[in-house]
Amino acid sequence: MKKTIYITLALIVFTFAAAGTSLACSCVATRESVKTQVSNAYKDSTAIFSGKVTAIEQTADGNTYVVKFAVKDTWKGAGGTEITVRTETQSSMCGYRFALGREYVVYAYQSTNTLGVNNCSRTAIADSNGDVTYLAKLRKKYAKAKQKMRRSFRRYDRADST
Repeated sequence: MKKTIYITLALIVFTFAAAGTSLACSCVATRESVKTQVSNAYKDSTAIFSGKVTAIEQTADGNTYVVKFAVKDTWKGAGGTEITVRTETQSSMCGYRFALGREYVVYAYQSTNTLGVNNCSRTAIADSNGDVTYLAKLRKKYAKAKQKMRRSFRRYDRADST
């Protein structure tokens, strides 16, 4: 009887010891107001835009989707009429599921030489996204701050050249 218990315990220990580590997507929930969440996401994002998905292609290795958007509006970063982002194919790796033909508000981050999107960002379907009002205010706020900074640099340059 003792021998059976020891063997069972040994099997359990070896099972858990031999198990590999698994990586899964884990996003931190917040209790902050939507306004604060949008403001923080604005600061943390490289580009924020709305647009319609025009193409979704999987990379050769099968781990990433390359998603192309026809841009409707831009609040931060990348301009132009078309923007391409990358996201993981698996939601367990924080990949965001885009649907062809749907319109989204996208919060993208710099990932190597491309823009990336994941499940933990505020990216969402455009018609259900209340962020647009806050994004317009933030765009104005940061545009004014940039102008003010440029003016102070011009004053500094003039004072330095005399």
